[in-house]
Amino acid sequence: MRFAPLFVDMNTRVISLFFAIVSGIFLAACSANAGPVEPATIVVDIEDYASTDTPEPTQVVLPTETPTPLATDTPTATPTEPPTATPTEPATPTPTPTLIIQPTPTVAELTCNDTQGEFQEFDVIAGVNEIEMATVVYLPPCYSNEGERYPVLYLLHGLGHDEQTWRELGIGDVADELITAGDIRPFIIAMPRERGGDSQFDNLFLENIIPFVEDNFYTSQDRAFRALGGMSRGAGWTVQMGLQNPELFGILGLHSMAIFYSDEESVEIWLERIPPELQQHYYIDIGERDSLQVSARYMDRILRQRDIDHVYVVVEGGTHTLDYWGGNLEDYLRWYATRFGRHPNEIAPELSR
Repeated sequence: MRFAPLFVDMNTRVISLFFAIVSGIFLAACSANAGPVEPATIVVDIEDYASTDTPEPTQVVLPTETPTPLATDTPTATPTEPPTATPTEPATPTPTPTLIIQPTPTVAELTCNDTQGEFQEFDVIAGVNEIEMATVVYLPPCYSNEGERYPVLYLLHGLGHDEQTWRELGIGDVADELITAGDIRPFIIAMPRERGGDSQFDNLFLENIIPFVEDNFYTSQDRAFRALGGMSRGAGWTVQMGLQNPELFGILGLHSMAIFYSDEESVEIWLERIPPELQQHYYIDIGERDSLQVSARYMDRILRQRDIDHVYVVVEGGTHTLDYWGGNLEDYLRWYATRFGRHPNEIAPELSR
């Protein structure tokens, strides 16, 4: 009776062992079948992780970073060098024309070092009576015939003087100094002699002296470059010839003028006949102690009434003498030089000493 439970217990153990073995086999089979599932699950997790990271760099990092450095570095380096080389090459030809232009004035200066002009004397045969009109011509420093045309100033002397008067006053020295210093442009000065009491001087001068000068010297034959001036009686001739021939003279200098008695009633008529396009420049000067102030004041007044460009100067302490005209030579020449080539209505630079 005691052995039965042992047997039963043994059977129970055998059965339990059996089921344990069977379960182990079954579990082993399950594990064998489940083996490929676990790695598949692991692979899926890795791919999911990789697929999550990969698109982010692909969409954000790669498209953004890769083209940006290429587009920035390549064009920046390429255009930078050519522009640097391009301006460098044109910069070389730029000074070339400058060097060509600069030598021109330099050569002109080196070819002539003259600081003094030249006086030439002539006896111009004038009129049917073959009157000899002694004439002195001043040629400026470096006067040449190389295509240049010079303005001409015709200067007339006063009563009791001759063609040498302006020269003796020192007009050549003053002109040389001003021209050499570059203060005034070079121009020719022609000084004819008027025989006292010769009522035909105007015709002889206009028909013989002017053509002689223009035929024998390199002059500009435009009225804007032709001036007529004179002292005392010579200024009286300037009024008469200048106002009646505005097509010939664009500039008139009236230095201590003495208007002829026969012309007193004609001056304003002559002025009225001058068309606007032929109007002239006038320089009127008179000494403060000159007895002929009435003529100067009269001329100033009628010009102001017509709004005609002119300079009117009353020189303090001035008299009707050679010393007076000689002392004002520089002002005279400066004024003539500033008017050459200017239209009557054009404002000329102020005179400076």
